[in-house]
Amino acid sequence: IANKMDEINARSARADMVGGLFGTDGSEIEAMVQAAANASRGNYGKMMSNVGQMGIMAQEAFSNPKELIAFNEQLQKTFVIAGTGSAQIDSAMLQLTQAMASGVLRGEEFNAVFEAAPNIIQRIAEYTGKSTGEMRKMAEQGLLTSDVVKYAMLSAAEETNQAFNAMPMSFQAVTNMIQTDIDNFLQPIAEKMSGFWSFIVDNWSIVKPVLI
Repeated sequence: IANKMDEINARSARADMVGGLFGTDGSEIEAMVQAAANASRGNYGKMMSNVGQMGIMAQEAFSNPKELIAFNEQLQKTFVIAGTGSAQIDSAMLQLTQAMASGVLRGEEFNAVFEAAPNIIQRIAEYTGKSTGEMRKMAEQGLLTSDVVKYAMLSAAEETNQAFNAMPMSFQAVTNMIQTDIDNFLQPIAEKMSGFWSFIVDNWSIVKPVLI
């Protein structure tokens, strides 16, 4: 229970941090990420972690938090369509985050994304008007900029959403939605517990002899 409380509070802190980067309230970030997680049948905590990491490392690649979250939602849907496993998703997300931070998708980053979800590369190919085979040369030449990757995913949202909605609902997707509801129920309790732990730390000189 304590671990779950810490997890919820850490997620809220991450939302506050992302909100601070864009001048937005953390509660708004939480609401947007939760809506994106439900829409993409993803894990709320995992998506918040991805959004937080990408927001910190690649803030300049996004004009506002809505764009950042929409980008992550489309990535999650694309992974579901491709049937990508959790380990591959983690690897691809790390490489994509690094690419968005550096401003270019190339080399190892390109290969990791292509292996995890070739449909992401397909979206970029369609956006640039190039063949999938030409994408590797563009990556080597540093032509796959963060703007190209971002707008390729966002511009293909309607097509991606149609393909995603045609996918059957999985057991994991249902459990993700249930977990989100449980976390929402526990969040007020987690906030009070955080205050209680802070009280103990702030008054440890008084609490310690009582416990002894």
